[in-house]
Amino acid sequence: MLTEFLEDTELLTVPEVKVWDETLEQMVVTQVAEYRTQTVLKTRPPTESQSRLDMVIKLGKPQAVIDKFTLGVNLGNAWDFCESYITYMNELDTWNKWAGVTTVDEKGTETTTV
Repeated sequence: MLTEFLEDTELLTVPEVKVWDETLEQMVVTQVAEYRTQTVLKTRPPTESQSRLDMVIKLGKPQAVIDKFTLGVNLGNAWDFCESYITYMNELDTWNKWAGVTTVDEKGTETTTV
């Protein structure tokens, strides 16, 4: 489900470096640019709120209009879930990196290491 909200982008990690070569009398690349791929969240599209859908239903709009608003509400709910899930996974990752590991030796002494 989350893959439809994500996209891969190329990020420049190390820029290309050029220097003037006197013997060749031209610019020469001394360091090639390096890129890496990172997955990022796409831009959130326009969505609808449940209150607007309720208003459309209350006004007695045609079923086609109600269906359009329903799709917008569903899309908004899916985006809310996706953003919450990504936030949760980032917090979990941070917790796992900084949480200590507790070990108990033969004497029953607990030792926590980070």
